[in-house]
Amino acid sequence: MFAGFGVLFTADKPAGQPYSTIYIGGEGSVFSPYGSFLGLAEQVDIGNEEAVDEAFVFSARLAETAGDVNQYAAALARLIAHEAGHLLGYEHQASAKQEEGLLERYAADGDPLRTIYVDPAILGGADASGDCLGTYDPATRSGGSGTETAYNTLMEASLVAVAGDAIVLRGGVYEGPQILRPQHSGSPGLPITYRNYGTETVTIRNTDGLSDLTQDEIDAGQTSRQYGIYIYDKSYITVQGLHVTNVSGWARIVSSDHIRLVDNDFTVALANGTTGSVKFVFSDFNEVINNQLHEGNDNLLLIHSNHNLVVGNEFVNARHALWNIRAGNYNILRGNYFYNELQKIGEVIDAQDDPPFTVDDTKHNVIEGNIFAKTASSGDASPFCGIQFAGQNCIIRNNVFYETIGPALDLTHYANEGLYNYGNRIYGNVFHETDFAGISINEAAALHDNVFKNNILAQSIFVANDTRWPWYTDDLAGKPVQLLFGRIGGFLFENNDLFNVQSGEDHLITHGTRFDGYLTTPHNLDWWQANYPAVFTGNLEADPGFVDAANHDYHLAATSPMIDTGTFLTQAAEAGSGASLRVADAGYFRDSFGLPAEPGDLIQLEGQTATARITAVDYSTNTLLLDRALTWTAGQGVSLAYEGAGPDVGAYEYAPTANRPPYAPQGTYPANGTVGELLTPTLQSSVFSDPDPGNVHGASQWQVDDDSDFSSPVWDEQDTDSDKTSQAVPSAKLSYSTAYYWRVRYQDNHGLWSEWSDPRVFTVDRYSPVYRFWKPADNTHFYTIEESEKDKLIRDYSHIYTFEGPAYYAYVKDQPPTGTLPVYRFWKASDNTHFYTIEEAEKQKLVDNYSHIYTYEGPAFYAYAIGQHPIDTLPVYRFWKASDNTHFFTIKESEKDKLILLYSHMFTFENAVWYAYGV
Repeated sequence: MFAGFGVLFTADKPAGQPYSTIYIGGEGSVFSPYGSFLGLAEQVDIGNEEAVDEAFVFSARLAETAGDVNQYAAALARLIAHEAGHLLGYEHQASAKQEEGLLERYAADGDPLRTIYVDPAILGGADASGDCLGTYDPATRSGGSGTETAYNTLMEASLVAVAGDAIVLRGGVYEGPQILRPQHSGSPGLPITYRNYGTETVTIRNTDGLSDLTQDEIDAGQTSRQYGIYIYDKSYITVQGLHVTNVSGWARIVSSDHIRLVDNDFTVALANGTTGSVKFVFSDFNEVINNQLHEGNDNLLLIHSNHNLVVGNEFVNARHALWNIRAGNYNILRGNYFYNELQKIGEVIDAQDDPPFTVDDTKHNVIEGNIFAKTASSGDASPFCGIQFAGQNCIIRNNVFYETIGPALDLTHYANEGLYNYGNRIYGNVFHETDFAGISINEAAALHDNVFKNNILAQSIFVANDTRWPWYTDDLAGKPVQLLFGRIGGFLFENNDLFNVQSGEDHLITHGTRFDGYLTTPHNLDWWQANYPAVFTGNLEADPGFVDAANHDYHLAATSPMIDTGTFLTQAAEAGSGASLRVADAGYFRDSFGLPAEPGDLIQLEGQTATARITAVDYSTNTLLLDRALTWTAGQGVSLAYEGAGPDVGAYEYAPTANRPPYAPQGTYPANGTVGELLTPTLQSSVFSDPDPGNVHGASQWQVDDDSDFSSPVWDEQDTDSDKTSQAVPSAKLSYSTAYYWRVRYQDNHGLWSEWSDPRVFTVDRYSPVYRFWKPADNTHFYTIEESEKDKLIRDYSHIYTFEGPAYYAYVKDQPPTGTLPVYRFWKASDNTHFYTIEEAEKQKLVDNYSHIYTYEGPAFYAYAIGQHPIDTLPVYRFWKASDNTHFFTIKESEKDKLILLYSHMFTFENAVWYAYGV
């Protein structure tokens, strides 16, 4: 079985040569801390650095639990062969040829993206562990005749998946221990993706509770609950096309970033409290897109989580709230549908329930373009509202609220999570047919600087569902209350439309509280504007002229008086021109919030047709940075892009044409000017945006060309997949050492194409990160460009080596570019350290004269020699430490200067030795 491996079986220490050891033992052996494989603890000790010569150690319990002796012996033999293969440079790689039917050689110059299958119902041909390593045929769901790799558990696939891999789940039910729990992170442009196979239904349900939480996870407040998805301290993970149901909580995502949940179906979360949800905690830059979240407790929570994007989801029924933002900042909720016949819809509050308790910490969230369809009756309790709101400097715009039993929007105030409610900009919404009031504003003096503009509040009739308060039952019941507030002041109501069935009605604006009753005798709109012009100004009282309000179509009909009657949101602070515009109040606008796929607001000046995209907002100076130059006068109106003579009142801008093309997208990855991109990069672009409400993303077209005029694209692809904002360039399209331009355009569901995105350029090159590891035991460093070697040290030797990330960028060994030279690596067995040199004479001297001390390992990577380096490379410096005759290398000037200044008694500076690209 071991023929061809070159493995020596001996009871004696090999004399005169370095060697490595395979540890095999049981749960009771000294090797059990290293992990488990096939029921055996195992580990490869490359170079025998732990100086343990007894390779095979068994515990007495092994024989007791072995069951079938032949099966156990086969597993043991397979394990030895497997680990021996690792010693000879073999790695888990599904797309390359097999060796001995056990392992596959790592293909350094191949496509780095792998497909790893998970199939709990492999029909045949699996090995003793139930897996098919390199023999799986997706067409037959069996092993033996295929070339793919399939595992029968999610955890096995998660353990081997690295950046760029796709874990494809076959249809079926995943329950018990089958929790989706990533073990590694992806990287920018190379996420680890979990998705269903084709159109097969993948259901995760009735999972076991987490039983192996680390102390860090426990300290972070995690408990052994039953989750369908559990992600802790990971980055760049995508979960797509799965059904998660009948678990305590659908997903718990903690201390993680760049997690994408796309096209999933979450139903029936069993736990009460915040567990019964998709819950993000201390997690930033994540996306929740086009999912269904039905029948949870709090269906989505963003707690201490910032810069997250929630777009195009359907939320139906929650025992508490459909969604919550608690002490989260710079989050965007757009284009979602909300319906809750059990309780309220949304909460925006500070964090009281989840440690740490923070207040005045829920800022700059944007809630836009959503449909708030229903809330339940609370009975004799506080009314269930569309949004229970206590945020700061947030934007609520272009939403539609209807048939909420409580207030559609409740600006609240209570201890302790609702104490801060100020600086919010609420404009361009529709509040229709509520059973309380379209907007309710608490009487607390702490509420201040909240501005309402261009909203429509129409045909709400107060219903006394809560019968505890005589004011509700005796006075307000049946009245057309559109705005209910407890204190005159702290807000501005400008250019909104308030209407019931005719002009001049009382109670449209109602001042009072449930405790005190009326604080001002009911009056009509004109009276309020005449007596309190600092609070109520320029408001309208007219039938808004919806297309079909009975069927909840709140677009404006062609005869609507709301067309072009909106006020501009703010004004230019002074005359000027250019791409930096200072305004009276920048709080109405947002930039991308650091989300690459999310463009900033598109703005338009009063009296002009030109538009500009906001690239950054400085709220402290009220300055908008734009993507193109404009010219303006002092006091000129500034608003979001509009049709006609001015903005409209309401949620939708009237579109005089039948259909307009989508807005041009923006390329987001690779970044413009990227050098060192892969042969098969995954291009990414901004989310779909269209001027016509109801239009959706129909298709995308991607082009890549080596010329900026795109006259002969090397790749031209139309994409109609579910995720049309991400597309991988296939293999054999691009070449090394070549600059490529790329662009993308979007098509709507009516067939109209947008303009092309601005071209971006990237260069395909072979350079890759050289990773640095620190070994605390002797304070030395190890360097490698090999991803497999890096991954192995992280996975198997983290107790010995501390991963420090990329040190610099150099070239892999396969066909390095002209002008580079090999950097040779030597291993010194006496202290298990490595030495690196680019000098041919130094390398030959060690080979000829010191081979008894240094073992030559060949080129580690390629770099530029001094005097032959490109202008944009940086010197790599070498230091010699006399105390243990080791060397240290750094590209960082600060690190070099520190060693020279403070540690010259320990390290001798040997100057620059080669040049590489900085991180």
